[in-house]
Amino acid sequence: KSDGSNPRLLRAFADWEKEHGKLKVGDIGRLMRQQGYAPTEAELKNYRSRAEQRGENITGEDFVSWCNETGYDDPSLQELASFFVPFDPEGTGFVSARVFTQVDGLAQ
Repeated sequence: KSDGSNPRLLRAFADWEKEHGKLKVGDIGRLMRQQGYAPTEAELKNYRSRAEQRGENITGEDFVSWCNETGYDDPSLQELASFFVPFDPEGTGFVSARVFTQVDGLAQ
């Protein structure tokens, strides 16, 4: 489904290999999630199985293809705003800089 030419994903794959060595089957989901994808357990099982059939030699093109198969939907403004509702008990539509910094730290 992919021509393997997504520069952002290929860069993420290359950076992973520089920092951690070859991408291991068990780390496919971790790297995908770091790139904003949310593969299901069934999808990960499928990707792991395909990698294992090829001797666990995962390429950047494999990674891009699996990300494309999983798909990615940018959250809507409403979805993003709903994330902050618990941090805005008065319903003002605003959160303090302190709270935002704490919430942002959770995402890191």
